[in-house]
Amino acid sequence: MQSGNSLQVNKFEVDSSDDKLNSQAVYINVCGKFCDMTAMASRTLLVDPSEEQKNAYVVAYEALDTLIQALKPGQPIKNAYMAAKNLVMQKNADLIVTPNFGFGIGFNYKERLLAITPTNETLVEPGMTFHARISISGISKEQARSILAIGDTVLVTPDSAPNKVLTVGISRAYAEISYSLDESADEKEPAKPPAAKEKKPAQAARTDSTRKSAKKRASDDDDYSGDEDAESGEEGSKEILKAGQTMEFRASRLRSKAAE
Repeated sequence: MQSGNSLQVNKFEVDSSDDKLNSQAVYINVCGKFCDMTAMASRTLLVDPSEEQKNAYVVAYEALDTLIQALKPGQPIKNAYMAAKNLVMQKNADLIVTPNFGFGIGFNYKERLLAITPTNETLVEPGMTFHARISISGISKEQARSILAIGDTVLVTPDSAPNKVLTVGISRAYAEISYSLDESADEKEPAKPPAAKEKKPAQAARTDSTRKSAKKRASDDDDYSGDEDAESGEEGSKEILKAGQTMEFRASRLRSKAAE
């Protein structure tokens, strides 16, 4: 994990220090091994990102997708590097890309002979795995905001099938890696007065040729008031749980009167 002015996305063996984490951009690189096979994922977390950071991240996201799918069997590794670099330059020529977009990964966490560089003539083969990573700098005049990188572990599939991203479970969508700590808008919003308790509107009484409306009134000792519909001849009791107390109401017998 790195942040601040000394951030180096292509350096994995970073010594711990007493420097406090700089929230402007936090680079995290995670590597794990299972059954002697290694996988790696890289993410940059952006806190209150600037517009330059947001735009650069969108470019890096698209470039990584391009890089992953450009690692095609029978093609030299350098072709994948150039495809990703060209996309970055088309989107924003002011950005600076690193001379390395990842490397082979597997039994060792870093296979240098499979480095994704503009000069590697090694042909891609099905079954190869790469840690494909886009690293961009020159984003901002603020050093802590000027660098970002994102990367995933990719399995090369045969023929025309899309390559498989093995670390797809670690989201890299912009909405998942960007955070806002600016609460000034909430603080400026005036507090709303508590809403007055509204009286429950009386229910519309049912009308037909054989029944007229009925109304049940609460006693003088009770604050509850309301209307209830009851079928002709209905008799019984209903329990209503209110404010932790059980109150029993007995419905009076209602007799309908036929309209003349």
